[in-house]
Amino acid sequence: MRTRKSFIGRGGLLAVLLAVGAGWCGSAPAWGDTLIDTTGCYTNGSAQVSGTPNNANEVGNIFVAPTGYLKTFAANLAADGNQPVTLALYNANSSGPVGSALWTQPATIDGTGSASTYALQTFIVDQPLITGQTYAFALISGAPAANAWWASGQPGTTSGACYPGPLIDGYAGMNWFPPLTNSVSSFRADFETAQAPTVNPSPVAFVAAPAGTIGDAQTITITSPGQVAITLGQLDVSGSDGDDFVVVGDHCSGQTLTQGATCTVGVRFAPQATGPAARTAILTVPYIDGSSPPAGAASPPSGTVTDPLSGTAEPVPASAGAIVGATGPAGVTGPTGPTGPAGRDGRIELVTCKAVARTVKVRGHRRRVTAEQCTAKLVSGTVSFTVGAQDVATLSRSGAVYAIGRVAGTRVVLQARDTIRPGRYVLTERRGRSTTRREVTIR
Repeated sequence: MRTRKSFIGRGGLLAVLLAVGAGWCGSAPAWGDTLIDTTGCYTNGSAQVSGTPNNANEVGNIFVAPTGYLKTFAANLAADGNQPVTLALYNANSSGPVGSALWTQPATIDGTGSASTYALQTFIVDQPLITGQTYAFALISGAPAANAWWASGQPGTTSGACYPGPLIDGYAGMNWFPPLTNSVSSFRADFETAQAPTVNPSPVAFVAAPAGTIGDAQTITITSPGQVAITLGQLDVSGSDGDDFVVVGDHCSGQTLTQGATCTVGVRFAPQATGPAARTAILTVPYIDGSSPPAGAASPPSGTVTDPLSGTAEPVPASAGAIVGATGPAGVTGPTGPTGPAGRDGRIELVTCKAVARTVKVRGHRRRVTAEQCTAKLVSGTVSFTVGAQDVATLSRSGAVYAIGRVAGTRVVLQARDTIRPGRYVLTERRGRSTTRREVTIR
């Protein structure tokens, strides 16, 4: 680093060693600050970024991130032409940058007319950070095309707005020099602050309900609108009528939301007071910067948003008496009961049949046929009757036999004696000493 081009000599050795204070970073910026600005601080020198024909350096400044997102970084620069550089972001500690760059991006230092004319040039960064973490932002020179310098100074203090962290320098591709602990470059870093979440709908109006009932849940959506992640605290309902509103289906408490992310929570209206009475309460949504600060860091920025809740408690109808709730689920099946008393004896039906000669008309012609006419009667006690030994079967309807045949095992073979039309018929089977009658349908 040079005091007006004399903090660092061209041989790369420190021409001026600055006194080391008790601590390199002083007090960290307050959480919730969105800007680190040293452009109004005292400057009495500069650090060379590049010099023709072959002086290519790395120059930067250490800072502590006040929030979780770096939007832009503006440096107070002078150049007698356009100089290509690489923007770089490093983790850092009191000894300087740590490890490889976390992020890089090509850029150009615009010419300001001369190497002694300084102007603030803004670079777009748009990078998430960890709140409270120490970082270094640097300009790394490309092939020297112009003489470029970064304004710097010795504010004479180790704390406050003019001392966010020490200046760092790497000369001509060499390792970083130890940070110049009482010196700071002139820059302005713009950080995004955690934005309050939004709630929708707001306010929330519930349907009027009698005391002692619980209404349907209304869903409230919570959204994170900012580029900094936020973590939600425990959602709660408060107010003089807070007990009349019940939080259900809470998918938000303790959740971290990135930009555009949402979560939902349900609220039911459960009035306790006998109406008519207006009931109001507030749903409180606490939030905090969602990045993870290191141990010992100050508390991150936080806040709360609220969503008004309202409903009307109605009188209980006079005829209703007690409020009847919904029918509950069916109970379990009980044990099997004792065996009931024996039923009465069954009935015996005796069917007797005889051949009857009848005259029928078939297709306009009269024809003499023999039909089987059967009768049935209930009997009791012991019954004896005699049947032929042959297994036969008949198909009859209204006393007329339409087919006759024989029974063979489980099959019944019939031969039509007359035209069989669709309808209901009686099939009589005689098997040895038993007779079975059943009703059949011909389709």
